Amino acid sequence: MNGFGGNEVNRKKFLLIALGISMVLIGGAIWAGVGKPAPVKREKNHREVKLVSGSFFTDPYYIRQSLEVLIHEFQSGQMSSNEVSNVLTEITQEMEGSKRFLNYKSYLSINKKDNLYGVISEGASIGGGFEYEDSFKTGDYVVKSANELVEALGKAKSGDVIFIPGNVKIDMTEYMYADQYAIKLQEGITLASDRGREGSKGGMLFTSAIRAVPFIQAGVDARITGLRIQGPDAKQRDWKNRLFMSGIKIDQPGVTVDNCEISAFNYAGIEVAGETAVIRHNYIHDIQAVNRGFGVCVDGAKAVIENNLFNNIRVCVRGIQRPTVYMEIRNNIDMGNTLECFMQIEKSRSGGTLQESDYVKISNNTLLSTAQLFQTGDFPLESLEIMDNYFYMQADEYVDYEFPDVDRNAYGLRDELKTEKNSDFSILEVASKHTPDMRLANITSRIHYCDLNLVYDQIAELASEISEDGVLWDEVLLSMQQTVRTIEGYDLAYEYLEQPFVLVDGKEYGAMPDSRPLGGGYGYNEIFTDGDYVVETTAELIDALSKAKEGEVVFIKGDAVIDLTVIADTLTVNSGVTIASNRGLNDSPGGLIYCDTFYAPVFQLKENVRITGICIKGPDPEPRLEFHKRSFSGDNPKGHDYYFKLVTMYGLLTNYSGLQVDNCELAGFSTGAISISGESKDHHIHHNYIHHNQRNGLGYGVSHGKAISLIEYNLFDYNRHDIQGSGEPGSGYEARHNLQMGHSLSHCFDMHGGSDRGDGTSTAGGDILMHHNTFLSEKYPYLIRGLPTGIQDFYMNAVFAPLKSYERGYLYGWNADYYKKFLVRDNVFDLKNKPVVVP
Repeated sequence: MNGFGGNEVNRKKFLLIALGISMVLIGGAIWAGVGKPAPVKREKNHREVKLVSGSFFTDPYYIRQSLEVLIHEFQSGQMSSNEVSNVLTEITQEMEGSKRFLNYKSYLSINKKDNLYGVISEGASIGGGFEYEDSFKTGDYVVKSANELVEALGKAKSGDVIFIPGNVKIDMTEYMYADQYAIKLQEGITLASDRGREGSKGGMLFTSAIRAVPFIQAGVDARITGLRIQGPDAKQRDWKNRLFMSGIKIDQPGVTVDNCEISAFNYAGIEVAGETAVIRHNYIHDIQAVNRGFGVCVDGAKAVIENNLFNNIRVCVRGIQRPTVYMEIRNNIDMGNTLECFMQIEKSRSGGTLQESDYVKISNNTLLSTAQLFQTGDFPLESLEIMDNYFYMQADEYVDYEFPDVDRNAYGLRDELKTEKNSDFSILEVASKHTPDMRLANITSRIHYCDLNLVYDQIAELASEISEDGVLWDEVLLSMQQTVRTIEGYDLAYEYLEQPFVLVDGKEYGAMPDSRPLGGGYGYNEIFTDGDYVVETTAELIDALSKAKEGEVVFIKGDAVIDLTVIADTLTVNSGVTIASNRGLNDSPGGLIYCDTFYAPVFQLKENVRITGICIKGPDPEPRLEFHKRSFSGDNPKGHDYYFKLVTMYGLLTNYSGLQVDNCELAGFSTGAISISGESKDHHIHHNYIHHNQRNGLGYGVSHGKAISLIEYNLFDYNRHDIQGSGEPGSGYEARHNLQMGHSLSHCFDMHGGSDRGDGTSTAGGDILMHHNTFLSEKYPYLIRGLPTGIQDFYMNAVFAPLKSYERGYLYGWNADYYKKFLVRDNVFDLKNKPVVVP
């Protein structure tokens, strides 16, 4: 059994019989006149539908703010425990996009005159996950990393199962870029996880690579089951007909995709170009690109699409006649957030290989959106059946609602409820109440990297606990605070943010703020509120930068979110121009500029440019440890050429002097947030929060070529090196009053030596001055990999780890030549246990 209906002859007989029955019914209605409404039975005709999801795309910034509002308002008596529980539940529902679905899940089908309209599923739950019985516990190959998966795919033969355990997340980004790799399932192979088994949400395959190739390609009789499959683009972007990517492409017969969660691909969740594909019991969501964004796209192919949940999709199902298309679409639920229409058919100008006649049957689906139902174009009406579906609105409320069999469906599901519970809730509205005094940590941050699945689980558990009798509210508040900390990830730094220095014998060691907070933000005293050009969109920013000249200010509105993802070109900032926003003004984090594609850099800066008060977010906050090992370790390392096939990216790049970056947040750049070179000088990097720039082998907060800078009053975290220097003669920096917050992939401050450059010298820069800094990482606070032409001076710093935990030579030098150049004096070590001054 492949899930398909009978042959063409039987189908035509069915159409004739159905036509005859319709005529009889119509005649009976005319004879009877307008009578009483048809009797309605309120029996439950479907198994309970439970949403099982582990992929979420709500901005964690707004979740964090909302939680801090709840904590504040509960502690101040403005909210009751019941109100807190309700808002927590509403936050989870907004993360899911499930509010309308949950309101109406008891009304998903209706019985009128003994005919059932809407979903009639039995057995496995619609959307899969919940108690899905046909799931796997193990396989012939059990894989937990990208390397293991690629190896298994190369070895597996027909009948084998490749299993990804439910607690495993595999990132394929590096393979997709550096190896131009796509996951290809050969004939008869099953790729599986355990979604729905003992509460598992399924092992996760994901990528942040946006490429014009499918993520997974399925061969003859392959099966993909029980997985979370997450792509790189959940947003409503207009890609201008380039870089369209599907989650799964089926171009061979006999493929089944079941019990999967599939999200965030800009072309289609599943693209079908082969015969006899069965797509059932999946949750397909957040596929929304402009002019694309298909949940399932059947392109000149034959497919059964049944028992799926669709959510935040532009078009749930699309059929392309190439030259024909055959689809049976049944027992699916549109959860209420479809953007354009449920089903669309388009005629292709090019030919195809499908031998079937055109046929589309849409039956027993429940559609909760207000979007248009169908766009059928010139599809032959005699080949289209639309019956026994249950629609949210009344028929005449839909755009172009006249379609074949319009009277063979039920309408007005919306009328089952007088009001939709929580329909007007918005996490943005809750977050808008946030004020700086509600922050649990004294950092102004717009950019958070966290596991949203973990955050969701914590919030859902909290909401459940609060509703129970005998709840201990001190524990609930601690749990909410812990969820905020899960989002922020500051860990060890929390206890040092208010006082980042240590007092020993009346003397202060470490970072001491000036009149403004470390990292800038709230409390900063030089904040722009206007400019010569005021912008809030990508187009306005590009236009302003093309016109701005020396002395002018391009001001980005504080609530602006500017997406550069589809802009392939670097943006140039002319000499003497300031780009500003209002980070720290009241509760503003500053305008956000971000890019999700691996282009480099975001901004190319000319002389005397100032960047102030804005947030700049890159596409790659990951350390890429596996990729570095594959490039440089083991028996057959692939080397530097391979390593740099994974595109590197800077945030700000200049070869000119006089750059000032202040009161900004910069994160997510594989090479470095700020790069200065070109024999330049007079750079001032101060009062910034610079984090999550940590690709192994690169990963710098501030990177120096042949350049000299002053770096002060910054917060650094999750960088491979917070400060890096190439070590060229004449380069150097002074770093003072910075707080390294505890996470560092390698040593914190760096200066390369001649061996790193391969120039035959031992030179490691000119003067490197490091004083009054606090290092909470247990990695080396600094490493100077050669001899400076000037001096290295390290004094009045506070270091978390004890001195004995380091190889002394790396800090003090190895011989007399080093001792002359390396000055290490009057620092505190061992904040971890008992601070000790090392003279």
